[in-house]
Amino acid sequence: MKSVKLIATDLDGTLFYPKKRSHMVTKENRAFIHRFVGDGGRILLVTGRNAYFGEKVGSKIGLPFDYIACNGSLVVSGGKRIFEKGINNEEARKIVTDLQNDHEAKLIFLFTKDHNMVCQRKEIAKWVKMGYSIYRIFEGTYREPYFKDDELFEKELTSGTIYKILMFPGFGKKSIPFSFELAKKLQPLYPDLNIVASEQAIEITAIGCTKREGLSFYLDYNQINVDNVLVVGDSGNDISMFQAFPGRSFCMDHSLEDVKQHASFVIKRFSDIENYVYPSAETTAETND
Repeated sequence: MKSVKLIATDLDGTLFYPKKRSHMVTKENRAFIHRFVGDGGRILLVTGRNAYFGEKVGSKIGLPFDYIACNGSLVVSGGKRIFEKGINNEEARKIVTDLQNDHEAKLIFLFTKDHNMVCQRKEIAKWVKMGYSIYRIFEGTYREPYFKDDELFEKELTSGTIYKILMFPGFGKKSIPFSFELAKKLQPLYPDLNIVASEQAIEITAIGCTKREGLSFYLDYNQINVDNVLVVGDSGNDISMFQAFPGRSFCMDHSLEDVKQHASFVIKRFSDIENYVYPSAETTAETND
């Protein structure tokens, strides 16, 4: 591999794997990051989460990071927002209504410019509210702020800058196949949106807002050659990055087979990339043939 100057990494299931609810990132991942950055490399966070977590990760690890949030809808470099694009509000309302009326959405969040996450109160079943509240208790340091407010949801849907819509058609492993099927069904109906399934959730952004396109914009802006980049992830929203970097893409071993097949290498931990950046180390990743 050519000299690696930048590693673009997903967060949940990747940099955050395995979860450390108090420290956020394992000591092995932290050590590799500090070594790589100390040698002049860049770590770029590429996440489906909103800007809040791009800042939080830096404070936890003790290093400032550039980041791509909401699957490419927001790109931040050197503390400056160099790109942002929201979903057309009429289109957002149309698909939210469709999801609620025709596809029995269990939970819908809006990720906006002014608010990390917003959901409705009246449209959520009591068992979903209870389940999500319990889930948040065990999230620890991965917990993020959200607003459960009908008026705020309506305001953001009407006139806010909506970076991403996150919809749960169900919960648990049994809902994963349905999420992928629904994403494929919805995409041709909404050509001005990008719709992907990430396990049991469906993520919706404006057309042109994917992790691949956000990364491409960032690299052009910072004049970084694609041959000096590695990408790593674990879910459906990472596939666009894998496809854009053949021979330089890494997928986590715990990922779905439908996701792993798009990457060049399979690793068990984010820190295993150290074996490729510093080839003298013993390689533990497997090549996808």
